Amino acid sequence: MRFEGSKLLDIYIRELYWLCHQVHSGTTKLFEMFPTVNGKVFISAQVDGLDKIYSILSYAAKVQEIISFSKPDKIHRERSKHIKKLIEPLSISEIRNKKVRNTIEHFSEYLDDQNKKHSLFHCSNRYLVAFNLIISHWRPIDSPNFPFKLYKTPQLQYPIYPIRVYVADERRFYNMDFSIDLSLIHQEAFEIMEHLKPYFKEESPEDWVSSMIVL
Repeated sequence: MRFEGSKLLDIYIRELYWLCHQVHSGTTKLFEMFPTVNGKVFISAQVDGLDKIYSILSYAAKVQEIISFSKPDKIHRERSKHIKKLIEPLSISEIRNKKVRNTIEHFSEYLDDQNKKHSLFHCSNRYLVAFNLIISHWRPIDSPNFPFKLYKTPQLQYPIYPIRVYVADERRFYNMDFSIDLSLIHQEAFEIMEHLKPYFKEESPEDWVSSMIVL
């Protein structure tokens, strides 16, 4: 079977578009939920924001899955080759970034490593471990005495180490030693959607045709 002539090929393209639509709409809502206006300082433990981020990264993971292949089957390789060729003109990187998603999917294992590192570290300077927070802004601080990167924000007295922290003015999500640029993911999802629109008969691809005739 040639993948390019396969009968269900159209569904792969629609699936990729739909996944990117979910990523783009999710990031749009997140940015609307936590805008940074006139340098306003805030800190929030609003669960809806973190849930939204988890959803965005979950859809981004599915975009990566449809582009790449993890099994040796010929059809998986051909599907990956075809989708990559389809979006070849685009520069797509952040939406395919797996590292932060791995820290979420295998959270306890990464937390074990950090727990060990923090527990064995002794320093007279105090710091906070901030987790499950939305912060308006912060800045990295020079901390040569620490084996991990710390950040300072006016909302909190001590420098902080982030575990599942979203920084609104950067539009970046931090989880331990790793971070991902949600603004760039937002942009890349939009670029893929725009690139795929000529493949659809509908004026607006969101107006789905939910069935197809197979001959």
